[in-house]
Amino acid sequence: MSRWARSLYERGLTPGQVLHACYDVHFPRELFAVAESDPVKLSLPVDFTNQPWKLAVPLPGGGPRPHPDSMESFEHTIYDRDPDLVPLALFIDSSALHGGCLVCYRLTELSAGRSTVFAVRRSLSPGDQVRPVAESFLSAMHAHLEDIHHQWETRLELDSNYGNGSIDEASVNEAQGWVDRVEAIQRRIA
Repeated sequence: MSRWARSLYERGLTPGQVLHACYDVHFPRELFAVAESDPVKLSLPVDFTNQPWKLAVPLPGGGPRPHPDSMESFEHTIYDRDPDLVPLALFIDSSALHGGCLVCYRLTELSAGRSTVFAVRRSLSPGDQVRPVAESFLSAMHAHLEDIHHQWETRLELDSNYGNGSIDEASVNEAQGWVDRVEAIQRRIA
């Protein structure tokens, strides 16, 4: 799909047109706002998937990479399980809201004009349910990061917060920075 996306960019298509050609649905503005911010440069505690993010990179930004990263096999597993899911990101901190889950769009929801995101546990046991978690990817990510920030802020004040695994004020400030970056993107598309 990466090679096809690159050829579409060479024909002059925009990221929105390329993703529509690849998936046959229109993606919400939030996806392009995050892609423009460059998921890697956002430095969030989130593992972004290869698709659709790397397909949304126009040629001046380097274009879609021909080789996926380590998330590829996980993305294939999700696709094999439910081809209606478009994996977006793995929320790493399993102690936080939606943590340990892969957050996805559903093609059927996108085709109906809804940006609802769904989550599935990373473990992918046969009985795991795919469940809706938020109205949008940014709102799910914001809730996840805000929960991390709140937990760390609370831990900072505990008498037991010392030694290995303790939280310091710099960590709490870093978590607030994650929330701030997501809120800046939300304001930009509002």
